[in-house]
Amino acid sequence: MNSSLYECTVMHHRLHPKAHRFAYRIFMAYFDLDELDTLAARIPWFGRNRSNLYAFRDADHLPGIGEPGAPLKARLLGWLGAHGIVVPEAARIRLLTFPRVLGYLFNPVSFFFVFDAEERPQCAVAEVGNTFAEKKFYLLRESEPDHPDRFRLTVPKHFYVS
Repeated sequence: MNSSLYECTVMHHRLHPKAHRFAYRIFMAYFDLDELDTLAARIPWFGRNRSNLYAFRDADHLPGIGEPGAPLKARLLGWLGAHGIVVPEAARIRLLTFPRVLGYLFNPVSFFFVFDAEERPQCAVAEVGNTFAEKKFYLLRESEPDHPDRFRLTVPKHFYVS
């Protein structure tokens, strides 16, 4: 199994127009997209594309990309292909995200990590959402010169994020 849970701390610090800062502990799920059905079968309180205490719904990610109802991995592979990245079906895709909790979803950012068959990172996709249900997708594929297994991207702010 490649899927796991991570303990994290979220911090926000705004300086203008009025200073505001907070930090709190959360958990995030790191799902191997090929393991979602196995996880749902093994963990009684976790569901895929159905309600449960914790749930993962393919439709919560990459809205408007690919065929409606198509599996998430297929939709992501299609989107990557449209951006010039050919990923073989055997590639592993892992998603760092928040699952639904009791049907509620709070997911300001998710990260798809794409690995080749030898587990080398190929690219990443950041899926950023805001409180108005808008989503933007950012492809990270330029590696850092001294660290070919890391990706970095700087972009201007394209939409309102509180």
